[in-house]
Amino acid sequence: MKKKGVQLLAGIMACALLVGSMPAGTAEAANVPKLKSKKLTITKGKSKTIKVKGKRIKSKKFKTSKKSIATVSKKGKVKAKKVGTCKIKITVKYRKTKKAKKLSTKKLTCKVKVVEQEMFRPSSLAISDNFAKQAADTSVKLTRINAEKPVQDKGNVLISPESVLTAMAMVINGAGGDTLTELQKALYGDINVADFNKNMSAYNDYLVLSKDVQFHMANSIWIKDKKEEVTIKKSFLDTNEKYYHSQAYTEPFNADTVGKINKWVKENTKNMIPSIISNIPEDTRMYLINALAFEGRWNTQYSSYQVQKDTFTDANGTKQTVNMLNSTEYSYLKDEKATGVMKNYEGGTYAFVGILPNEGVSVSDYLKVMTGESFVKLLGSEEHQRVLTKIPEFSYDYTTNMVETMKAMGIEKAFTNGADFSNMGTTKEGILKIDDILHKTHIELDRYGTKAAAVTSISMKAGSAAPSEDKPKEVYLNRPFIYAIVETSKNLPIFMGVVNSVK
Repeated sequence: MKKKGVQLLAGIMACALLVGSMPAGTAEAANVPKLKSKKLTITKGKSKTIKVKGKRIKSKKFKTSKKSIATVSKKGKVKAKKVGTCKIKITVKYRKTKKAKKLSTKKLTCKVKVVEQEMFRPSSLAISDNFAKQAADTSVKLTRINAEKPVQDKGNVLISPESVLTAMAMVINGAGGDTLTELQKALYGDINVADFNKNMSAYNDYLVLSKDVQFHMANSIWIKDKKEEVTIKKSFLDTNEKYYHSQAYTEPFNADTVGKINKWVKENTKNMIPSIISNIPEDTRMYLINALAFEGRWNTQYSSYQVQKDTFTDANGTKQTVNMLNSTEYSYLKDEKATGVMKNYEGGTYAFVGILPNEGVSVSDYLKVMTGESFVKLLGSEEHQRVLTKIPEFSYDYTTNMVETMKAMGIEKAFTNGADFSNMGTTKEGILKIDDILHKTHIELDRYGTKAAAVTSISMKAGSAAPSEDKPKEVYLNRPFIYAIVETSKNLPIFMGVVNSVK
C-alpha cells in the first residue's frame, strides 16, 4: 500500500510541474483525444454511447473485448447484452495541430460493466435482524472451527466468512431434500431459501456500493462443456445471476481452462491472489467461485512519528521487531476475557477490530468460547473514551480447505453419493456432489490502511448415483491477537483472523 501511495503522490506532483512550467502559446500542442468517461455502467438490454473529446479528429474505430457481454457500433454506441465486464478499445486518428500533415494515433480504453439493473446504494443496510444474527453466528463458527488447528500450531489465520457464505449460497440454490436441510440448518438456521437469497443479495450489494472504500466482489460458475457428462439447469444459473450477479462459462476443463479460471481470480482480487487451482481432476464437472477484494484507507492517517520500531512477542515467545502504528483511538471494547479497539476506515462504513485476550488467556482459549452473539455483544460494548493503541504492520497469505470445517458444522450428505443437487443439474453418473471447497485469503495492513482479498472455490464432482477525561485505556496488540474487518451498522465480519506472528 505504501508503494501505491507514493506513486499517486508522484503522479500529482508531476502533473502540477508540467502545468506550471508550460510556456505561453503552447496550448495548441496539447490537443490529445480523451474519453469523457473511462468507465460505463449499463443495465442489461440498454445502451450508452462512448464519447471522445478532442479537436481535429478524423476517425474513430471501436472494438469490444467480449461480444457476449456488450457490442459496440461504428459510432461508439454500446449495447449491453449480458451481466459481466468487458473493455472497449478505441483507436483515434487525429491531427495534433492545424498545420500537421500526418495523422497521429491515440489508443483509448473504456471499461464497461453490465448489471442486471441500475444499483443505488441504500442509505441503510436493509437486512432482517434474524439474518444478521445467523450471519454473525455462522461467520464466527466458520472462523473458530477452521482456525482451531492452525492456531494450536501457532500459525496465522484469515477467513472471509463473506466469501465462503456467498459461494455456499450459490450451491444452496441447487440443493434439494435432506442435502438442502443440512445446508440450511448449518449455514442460516430457520431462514427459508428465498429470504436468505434476498437478504444475502441486499447485504452484498450494500458492501460493494460503498463510495469510501474499494470493495469488489464477483461470482462465477464454470461448467464442463460436454453435455453428455453434465447438464446444468437454466433455472439454477438464472437464480444465481439474479441474486449474486454470477457469470457462467462453459469450458473444456483443460490446461487452458485452468489459466482462464486463475486469470479471473487474479483480476477479481485485484492481483492479490494470483491463482486458486493448478489442475482440473477428470471427474470435476463444475466450479462455483466467489472472489472479493477490499482496500480501505484509515479514516485518520498516521503521521511518520507515529510509526516506530517496536517489539511483537509471537506465540512461541520469540521477540520480533515490527513497525508499530501508535495512535489514540476513541472506541474501547471489553468483555470478561479480552479488551479491544475499533479503528474506522474512511467513511466509517467499515472498521478494523483488534481483540487482545487478557494475560493468561490464549487466543485459542478465547476462540473456543467465541460465538456470533458474544462477538456482536463485544462490539456493542464500545465505550467512547481515549484508547492508547498499538497495531503492528503485517502481511500474509492463508490457504485452507473448508470441507472438514463444513462437516464439523453438520454438513455431511453434500459430500457423498447420496447428495441431492437435482436443482443444479445432472451428470451421466446420475448426481453431483461437492468435492472441494478451496479458500484463499491475503491481507496487508500498514500505516495507510488495509488491503485484503479472498477467493472461495467449490468444485462439484460426479457421483455414482464524547471522550472521557479519565486515565486513557491501553490496547497494545504486541502479542497474539484476533482481528476482524467489519461492516459497522450490523458489526458483521467480512474478514476474521488471528495474528500469532508478524514474520
